[in-house]
Amino acid sequence: MSGTDSVAALFIKLAQGIQQHPEQVKEIGGIYLFRITGEENLIVWVNLKDQPQLLYEEREAECVIEARDKDFLKVYKGIIPGFKAVLSGKLKVSGKLELATRLGEVFEKTRAKPEIKKA
Repeated sequence: MSGTDSVAALFIKLAQGIQQHPEQVKEIGGIYLFRITGEENLIVWVNLKDQPQLLYEEREAECVIEARDKDFLKVYKGIIPGFKAVLSGKLKVSGKLELATRLGEVFEKTRAKPEIKKA
């Protein structure tokens, strides 16, 4: 299984990014709660505001994202645009919607960059 075939692996990469670049992630300025269901049942609280960190527990958040694991991965990989996932009910967002629109920024830092092979 590659790093982006699992929601758990995606959040591990995000946690590493938060630890490595806490000042950068503070620019997002929000606190998220992810409720992921399906084969991977996860609750993940992510502070990208005053004290950047990621915890696997339910806490108060400004933006709550709920999705099945497979749908969340499709949004993350860009297979389904986030707005379409919300409109179709595959992704549920509550709280500050403007923070949900910044999720692309949040996860862009965790995506693997394509390898460029030199001749």
